[in-house]
Amino acid sequence: MARIVPVVLAVAIWVYGIIHCALTSKDAMPGRVPKWGWMALNTLLPVIGAVIWFVALYHAHQEADGRQEQQARPVAPDDDPEFLAHLERENRFREWERRQHAAEKPAKEATPSDEEILRNLERDLRSGDADPEPPANAR
Repeated sequence: MARIVPVVLAVAIWVYGIIHCALTSKDAMPGRVPKWGWMALNTLLPVIGAVIWFVALYHAHQEADGRQEQQARPVAPDDDPEFLAHLERENRFREWERRQHAAEKPAKEATPSDEEILRNLERDLRSGDADPEPPANAR
C-alpha cells in the first residue's frame, strides 16, 4: 500500500497537469513557450513537467496581478476618477444651492415683513389716512 500511494499521486499530478495545460488558452500561456511546448514538456517529463507548469503559471499570475495593482492605484487625488466624480457632484450641488438661494432672495426682498406692515399701518393710522383694507402685497 505504501508503494502504491506515491505512484497514484504522481499519475494524478501528471494527468492534472496535462489537462490543465490543455484547457488553458493560448493567450494565458506562461513565459515565451507556446502551448505545444508546454504539452510536450508535461507529456515527456511526467511529474517534473507538471510541477514546472504550475510554478511558471503561478509566477505569471503573480506578475500580472502586480502590474494590475500598479496600474489601478492612482498617484495623486486628481488622477483618481472616483475622487474627480465626487468633486464634480459636490460642485454641481453647490451651484444648484446657490441658484436656489438667488431665486428665493428677490422673492423675500419683494415681500415686506410683518413688522414693516405694522409700522406702515401705525403710521397711516396716526396720519389719519388709514385704509380699511391691507396693502396688496401683505400676506
